[in-house]
Amino acid sequence: MPTTSMRCCLRLFAVLAIVISSGTRLSFAQNAIIPKYIDCPSSPPSPSPSPPPPSNTHQLLGALPSSTAPTGFASLSRGDGGDRAFVRSLCRGDVPVNDCKTCVQDAAAELNNNCSSSGGNRVAAIWYERCFLSYADTNASAYEKTYRQELYNRFNFSAATGAWAYYQLIGSLAARAVNGSTSPPMFATGHLLYDPNVPNGTLYGLVQCMRDLTAAECG
Repeated sequence: MPTTSMRCCLRLFAVLAIVISSGTRLSFAQNAIIPKYIDCPSSPPSPSPSPPPPSNTHQLLGALPSSTAPTGFASLSRGDGGDRAFVRSLCRGDVPVNDCKTCVQDAAAELNNNCSSSGGNRVAAIWYERCFLSYADTNASAYEKTYRQELYNRFNFSAATGAWAYYQLIGSLAARAVNGSTSPPMFATGHLLYDPNVPNGTLYGLVQCMRDLTAAECG
């Protein structure tokens, strides 16, 4: 599944929005174990593997898969003072329990292998098709509060039409995600027909928020 359909602002995870088109529905099969995006803001360029996160973070990453799997969300902390560490993860709301656990395991291993924690802000995050994981040494939501990124994946519709369809769809999905009527909570999927005259004129979307946000923060 493509990551976005035109301009998907990854407000990680005040609102997670994945939008796709070209008649492609949400799927587990395609590139499920390949990271879509990995960010290690304090890691210097190096051809060799980076040192793993510090002990508290490492232990939390090990505990995160089992903690996340039952509900699809977990936020853990360990340590005191300068050794305090925070990790959190969120699985896509329609992902089965076992697949959620596997995704978080893969994400934790990927961060351990590729993200340095020496010096600077010990903050990192990884985005998969099925899950998101981050760690920080300041507070649980430090990564989502400071990070903004736009990913582009252009398809065969005009910018004007695409922008209208995107905001219409995401607006309606965000409203559904925060009104308390969805299960799992703060998760909604849907589609919008943006051009009936083309074979693939339907936009599909997903909106999801971290479970510890209020409805106002999510919306």
